Amino acid sequence: MGQKTHPTGFRIGVNKKQSSTWFANYSAFSDVLKEDYQIRQFFEKEFSLLYNKAGIAKLEINRKVNQLELLIYAARPKSIASGPDEDGTILKLQSKIEKTFK
Repeated sequence: MGQKTHPTGFRIGVNKKQSSTWFANYSAFSDVLKEDYQIRQFFEKEFSLLYNKAGIAKLEINRKVNQLELLIYAARPKSIASGPDEDGTILKLQSKIEKTFK
């Protein structure tokens, strides 16, 4: 049997960046990590149709002191900006994340 390695895990630090960038104290590390996971699950669940329509490849989370920055890498960004119901998907996403995680 050969030694198999995970393709992303093998390349992190060599030629790929982490999918989240932040710093937390030892006591708060698990809470922040859990919140990142919940944000990714929330985004996949709430906007599952948008994932397929926009061709979202990567979701990157950057945290600063009191700020959360969500970078969405998409093949068709216009479909994210307009959305299926034409009333601002980005504003909806922002308000739902604020309600859920504050």
